[in-house]
Amino acid sequence: MPTKRETRAVAELCQSLTETETRYPGTELILRFGIKERLGVDPN
Repeated sequence: MPTKRETRAVAELCQSLTETETRYPGTELILRFGIKERLGVDPN
């Protein structure tokens, strides 16, 4: 099970990747990255 610190690090990486506004090849779709939060678990 990942630690809160690891989860925050991955969330920050996802945010940085999303901010690049990379387009899916051959389309105008912009990729958005994120992590799925587990139900019943406090993300903080």
